[in-house]
Amino acid sequence: MDNENKDELNLENNDDFKDLEIIPDEINIDNLEENEEDTSIVSNELLDNSEEYTLGLDKNQIEEFYDYLAGKAPRPVFAEKFFADGESRIRESSQLTTMMSLSFVPKLLAMEQSLINSLSNPESLKYLSSDEKIEYLQTLTNMSSKYSEAAMKYTQLSRDLTQVPLIYRQLLDQLLMIEGEKLPRLKAIPKLVDLNEDVWNRIIEIANIKD
Repeated sequence: MDNENKDELNLENNDDFKDLEIIPDEINIDNLEENEEDTSIVSNELLDNSEEYTLGLDKNQIEEFYDYLAGKAPRPVFAEKFFADGESRIRESSQLTTMMSLSFVPKLLAMEQSLINSLSNPESLKYLSSDEKIEYLQTLTNMSSKYSEAAMKYTQLSRDLTQVPLIYRQLLDQLLMIEGEKLPRLKAIPKLVDLNEDVWNRIIEIANIKD
């Protein structure tokens, strides 16, 4: 009996191989797919119909606007509605966007803290290469600089706000909450301030304003 046949017999009789499981020729892909983590974005009405939530400009209107920006044509007629009181709408939309973004801050901070704790774990750090550690160091340095910059901006903003007397800041907060369609009425305020006391008291009585 040659050596090859002897090796085969030894394998067949060896007790160490009795408990080995035979690997199937085919792997069930369906089972693998079931175990995969679902990383898809949860859909909603805004995402499914995002094309409906636009300015509604067609191709020709966009081309007209590009020609206007390039100085090739006068301002398009359709753009008049966008330029009318555009500064106020841009400011208000920016404020709204900022407020919506701020609503995510607690969740983002919690996620950031979780990631920092995970990355700073000694068990995780000891398996990193020198290049990976340098990349982490650069990232942490950028984060530290970002926090310092944000703190400085906040300090400057607070200083600017505190320079305004409290009574004027309270009035400004109330004015900012006035609905857009009522803003033209604010133009009458300077004239009201110059009215004599009798006329002003009469206006207060009619308007039934209560402090």
